[in-house]
Amino acid sequence: MEPAISFSLRSHFVAAAWLCLMLAGTAGVHAQEVAAAPAVTATDDDGFVAAHRGFWRAFSNRDLWGISELWDIKDPLTSAILPAASTPSVGWLAVADSFRHSFAHNRNIKIDVKPIRWQRQDDVAWLVSAVRFEAIQTQTGQPIRMDRMLVTEIFERRRGAWKMIHYHAHFPSFDLPGLEPNSSDVIPVPIRARDGAARPSDDEIWGLYERFYTALEGRDLDGMMDIFSADGTVTALLPKSPVPFVGRDNVSSSWQRSFDEIDGLEIEASHTILGGSDQAAWIMEYGSMQMILKDAPYKVLYFPIMATYVFRKEPVGWRLAHYHSHLSVFDDGHSH
Repeated sequence: MEPAISFSLRSHFVAAAWLCLMLAGTAGVHAQEVAAAPAVTATDDDGFVAAHRGFWRAFSNRDLWGISELWDIKDPLTSAILPAASTPSVGWLAVADSFRHSFAHNRNIKIDVKPIRWQRQDDVAWLVSAVRFEAIQTQTGQPIRMDRMLVTEIFERRRGAWKMIHYHAHFPSFDLPGLEPNSSDVIPVPIRARDGAARPSDDEIWGLYERFYTALEGRDLDGMMDIFSADGTVTALLPKSPVPFVGRDNVSSSWQRSFDEIDGLEIEASHTILGGSDQAAWIMEYGSMQMILKDAPYKVLYFPIMATYVFRKEPVGWRLAHYHSHLSVFDDGHSH
C-alpha cells in the first residue's frame, strides 16, 4: 500500500477514471455498506487475524522491520499491489521498497481498519477490509486523508506461522492533490509462475481463470457467475466503487450494470502469479484492458489493470471466492 503518493488528474487519466465509474457498477444500490466481520473461533483464526492486526500496527508506526516479520520474505513471488503504483511489486525487496517509499512521504499516520469479510480455508486465509488512512505529507506538511481505501490481504501458514504473501489496496477516488505517481518495477516472471513445484490442481485453477476472461470479454454474465462460489460469502472490490459488493446477487448486479454500458472489451495479461495450497489459491495479475463504450463507439479506451483472484476448493470443484481489481496509475516513462 502506498497511501502517501498522491497524483493529479491528467487529461488521459480523466478518461480512464470516467470509464471506471461504469466498470465498478458505480457504488449503486447493489453495493453493500461496510459491515462488521463475522466472528472467528479462537482455535484456528487467531494466527492470521493477529498477523493482520500486527501488519496495520507496524504500518501506522512506519515500522518496516515489524512488517517484514509478518511477510514471507524468502518467497520470490511475494507480491503487493499498491494504490499509487503503476505496476505490482514482486519479491520482498520490491515490496519493502514500496513501503519504505510510503513511509518517507508520511508522518503522523493514523489507521482505522474495518474488516468486511475474513475467511480461512486450510492453510490460506484472506481478509477484505475498508481502511481509513490519515497522515501528514512529509515534504509539504499537507494533510492526507483517504476515507475508504479497499484492501485484500492474503496470508498463508508457513513453517508454523501465518505470513502475508499478497497484498492489494486501492483508493476508489483519484482526485488527491500533491505528488506525481510512483512506479515499482515488476520483476520479470513467466506467465503462470508458481514458487515451487506445480500442484495437480493448478490446471483446473488456470482453466477457471481463462474461463473468467473469456466470459468477461464476451460480456457473458452467466458464464462469469458460474465460476463464482454458490454461497453468500463471495466478495468483489471494483475500481470506482467506494463500497464492496458482497454476495452473488450484488456481485452479479455490479457486472450487469457495467455490461449495459460496454460495446466491446479486450483484456491481455502481462504477468500472472499463482500461489496457495491444495484447498485455496490466489492469482495476482497485471495486464491491460481496451474498451469501447456504447455511447462512444468511435473511441477505444486503453488502460493498465491489476487484479487479485482468490479461489477455494469446494465439493463441486474449485470456485472463485473473491475478486479485486483497479486501474493502475499511468506509467510516466518507467520501465515495467
